[in-house]
Parts: sequence; C-alpha cells; structure tokens
Amino acid sequence: MIKSLFVLGSLFLGVFSCHKQEDSVFDSTGVVIKLPQLWKTSLSNNGALVEVVSEAQVTDSRGNFLVGANRDNNRYLVSLNSVTGHIEWEWSDLLPASANATIKDPLSINEGDYYQKDDRVTFLHGGNTYCLNLQNGTTFWKHQQNLLRSPQVGGIGNFYFNAGYPPTSNQGDILYMGNVLTNNLEKELIKPQYDLTGKQDNSGQNGWIKRIIPLTLNQDTLLCVLYMDPALEGYQYRSAMGLYNLTRNVWVYNRSNLNQASANTNITHARLYQNKVYHASGRSLHCHDLMTGREIWVKSFPQGFGSSGFIIVNDKLFANCEDTYTYCLDAQTGQQVWQEKSAGTSSPISYLNNVIYFLGGGDGRLHAIDATTGKHLWKVVSPDETVNSGAWFYGTCTILPGKEGEKGRVMATTGLSAYCYEAIR
Repeated sequence: MIKSLFVLGSLFLGVFSCHKQEDSVFDSTGVVIKLPQLWKTSLSNNGALVEVVSEAQVTDSRGNFLVGANRDNNRYLVSLNSVTGHIEWEWSDLLPASANATIKDPLSINEGDYYQKDDRVTFLHGGNTYCLNLQNGTTFWKHQQNLLRSPQVGGIGNFYFNAGYPPTSNQGDILYMGNVLTNNLEKELIKPQYDLTGKQDNSGQNGWIKRIIPLTLNQDTLLCVLYMDPALEGYQYRSAMGLYNLTRNVWVYNRSNLNQASANTNITHARLYQNKVYHASGRSLHCHDLMTGREIWVKSFPQGFGSSGFIIVNDKLFANCEDTYTYCLDAQTGQQVWQEKSAGTSSPISYLNNVIYFLGGGDGRLHAIDATTGKHLWKVVSPDETVNSGAWFYGTCTILPGKEGEKGRVMATTGLSAYCYEAIR
C-alpha cells in the first residue's frame, strides 16, 4: 500500500536529519571507525529492529535507494532520496502467502532474487510475483501462481525468468518466462537434464535450478542455467550447467557437469564476465567457459561463500569467505592477488573507484577495502549501537557514483536507520 508523503511526514516527523560535519575517528591501525554523516533516516517507527527485508542493491533512475523498513512490526520497502534521505514512498502491497491465505507474504528481496528493467523491479516469493514502480511506489502488477518456487530471478529486455514446479509433482524445477509489461502468468519454457542416477530414496524433488543468467550474443538471446541433481546417498549433490538459445529455441548444450558428487556443493552465486561463468559452490570458486561449459579453473578455500557472494571488476574477483577473510583473485587464472582479515559473512559487495564496500556479518561494521592493495580503509561502527546493541550494520549497502567531479555516496542500513556517507573516492 502507498502512504502519502503528508502521512509519512506526520508519522516520522523529525526522523530525517542532516548532520553537521564531525571529524573522522581512526583506530590504532589508521582505519576509520567513525565518519561524519551526510544524512540519517529512521527505518523503524516503534523502535523494534528491522528484519533483513532486502539486501538488494536497487536504485531508481533518480538515484534513490530501495531499503527495507519496520512499520508496526511489519516488513515494508521504502525509497530514500539519495540527497536528503527523505522517504519518497513506502510499499507493502503484499498478496497472502501461498501456503497460508491468512497471513501476508513474508517480503524479502536479496541478491539474485529480482530483475530491474529501468524503473520496474520484478521479484517473487513463494508462489507470488510482484512488479513495483520505483518512481512512485505503486504496484504495476502482482499475481499468484500455484507453483513451488525458488526466489532466483533473471531477466533481459522485457522478459524475466524464474524456476519452480507444480506442488503435486516432485519432477524438479522447470524454467518459466514472463513479461514485465504484463500481468500474465509465467509460462513453462524448458527443463534441465537432471541426472537421476543413484538418487537417494526420499530425497525430495528431482532437481533445482540455482541460477539463471540471460545474455545476448551475436544477436541471439541465450540463457545460462546452473542447476543441481537430486540428492545421492549421504546427501551428496552433483551440479551442472546448460546453455539454451531462446531465439532459436534449441539447447547449445543441455548439460556440462560442474562437479562430481560431493557434500556441501550447493551453487549459491553465479556471474557472467567476458563469456566466462563464475560460480560459488560449497567451499570453492569456479570458472567455466560459457559456450562449452569447460572448466577453466577452480580454487578451494577453508569455508564457503554462500552468505556473501562475489563481484568481478577489471579482471579482479572480490569475494567474502566465511573463514573471515576477503579475497581478491585474478579472474582469468584464479590466482590469489591478496587476502585481508575481514568479517566473514557479509552483505553483497559494492565497488566504486577502486574501493569495495560491504556490511560485515561477523562484526556488524561498514567495511571499505582498497581494491588494489587489499588494505582496510573503513571499519565504521554503527552509530545506533549506543541505542540498541543489536542495531549494527546489516541489510543493504548501496553505492551511488558522484556527478561532475563529486565523490559518490555510500548508503548503509542498521537495525534502526539508514545512513549516508561520502564515498572515499
């Protein structure tokens, strides 16, 4: 539902504030732990901590930030003006949860769970799909479909893709396609070639689609689909990748094995970079050739990347590992460039002007690391911890580049507020 700015103004009178410039505070190693704020906005109207509604790094065409908020202990999405921090609109136009019609859908948007086309953002939860207008917070459309679905969404042009299967069947995930401009139910498109050999009894459905990467190559639209077979004995899993030519309605290849059967090999994150597919699986990072599925390199680590993911910029892969280190790898070879003691789990990583930013799950701080040297520049403590010890930095960390020579902005959320800081460069 949309509430007018008049109502918001009366409800949150005085919660938007621009602060006078204060000196930065450094720790004993020269790392910044306190910064002057450009603005602060309250995200909770009753003092209760905000749940992790969104980790998605979404900005609209005006540069406004999309974040999660608490309204009377209910989950909302709100749009924050990037210059002032004022709330432009709030949204909670939710359908009933498909599993229980008496409760609302538990709103959640994370990395890989949405598709943004201009000022339309499409996301789903359970059997519900929503298309939200980022300009004014209205709902373009919403619908409910009788499918059991994973939250992953991919998109290209006006089309979006997600995975699911009918609740009366355990046949394994099917790939569905919809159009962001219409409220028509998604249509079944393709099904991966799951390998059922050695399937464990009572292992559940016959496979899962874990990531969908659409792209255009030589004027054809291709869909790279990463998927997992059903559990084998001992709950070990095989994973594979297929490449489908949507323009010609034919598989380029429908199965290239990504790993042999082993435990803890859930595919958690994937990205396309220079016609190579990179993915995190279990305690390793992998690189494969897009057109053939051939493995180029694989690198193992003490722990996994399931909670944090990775980004690739300028031939460098930056990843937060649950072993409490941030790693930089050469994206072409997989060789390690540097590692830095960090926070373990984290929000999705952002990059701006040779600095990476993220919220540390292990320490609740706003981190900034020099992308070349791997040295920490920030470990900013949440100002809200003086009010509530649980109000550390978590949720959303989004970067907005500067204009006309100005530095960019870093927006980070805590359990109670959103803060905006001037970027390092």
